[in-house]
Amino acid sequence: MTGSSRQDVEELLPLALSRPHEALARARAVLAGKPGPYEASLAHQAAGIVLRDVGDAQAGVRELRAALRLARRTGSAQRQADALAALGVALVHAGRTAAGLAALDAAAALSTGVMTGQVLHRRAMALKTLGRYRPALDDLRRAVGILRAAGDPVWTARALNARGLVYVALGSPGRADDDFVTAGQLYAGTSQQLEAVHTVLNRALAAFSLGDLPTALSYLDEAADRYRPLNVPTSEIGRASCRERV
Repeated sequence: MTGSSRQDVEELLPLALSRPHEALARARAVLAGKPGPYEASLAHQAAGIVLRDVGDAQAGVRELRAALRLARRTGSAQRQADALAALGVALVHAGRTAAGLAALDAAAALSTGVMTGQVLHRRAMALKTLGRYRPALDDLRRAVGILRAAGDPVWTARALNARGLVYVALGSPGRADDDFVTAGQLYAGTSQQLEAVHTVLNRALAAFSLGDLPTALSYLDEAADRYRPLNVPTSEIGRASCRERV
């Protein structure tokens, strides 16, 4: 490949969930440099994640299909599992539930070690989106155990944050807040600024579920302040704030 080292390209995936605009620009620059299959797979995956998360699910699916095709050319089962899991989440977001869950199941079967924890986290988020909270909680409990044992702070924080959301949905906001706090502490030691703010927003949700409106509003204000310098849309905060203030 030209222009970017493998290490630089591997930084695209965490960047996609921390500074998405920068990640998308860098991914496109990598692809313009005619990279090899491994690096191109990572770049397409990063672009797909960003597009998926800003609401363009169809464009995200296209990028992630390209990531999977290239991952298969690398011969790496773990690269394939990672791309397949990301594609599965995007398919669920795009309304293709059966295909998305099938991709996530296939990714779980293909993965080993830490990658299994990462795939379980993503399958759980898809299940949560579909209202299947109990199987989502089962996946997240397994994911937290795997990722903690591996000493992976970013993915452990993601799994804890996701588990907190499931606890809220199941009517256990106190347990949820404990997970959000721990996730926020783990993120504080990483570069994942955007994901760290999400835990604050989720603490607002837990506080509201506990009937503590003043605390919920204070977390919303804090989240808004921390989102602003990251240059990402804050429509989610606006919607949450409207709900809290009704």
